[in-house]
Amino acid sequence: MKTARILFILAALAPLCLVGADAKATTPRPAQKAGAQEQQEPARKFKIYCVEDTVRVESLTEEELRKECEGPICDLARTEFVSLSTARKAAKRFGGVGAPCRCVSKTPQ
Repeated sequence: MKTARILFILAALAPLCLVGADAKATTPRPAQKAGAQEQQEPARKFKIYCVEDTVRVESLTEEELRKECEGPICDLARTEFVSLSTARKAAKRFGGVGAPCRCVSKTPQ
């Protein structure tokens, strides 16, 4: 008789325990402010460069590329792209990524 009573009480309490567990698991967290995420991770922009006689799409600035590469570097498209795929599509106007290119100096040497 005691065993039956204990089982009855446990059976009655089991759904309550599960409801409490679900409530804790689905408790919404406070939303981050839109500006907080932007401050932590700036959006990357992509540009099309001719680097060492090869068309490249980079998220680096021209100055950063000059630190990495010794050869001539020039900005081919003179515009920024918000996605890598869009920049690669635009690079097809110059033969595509990896195609040969030349930087033409505007000042006589």
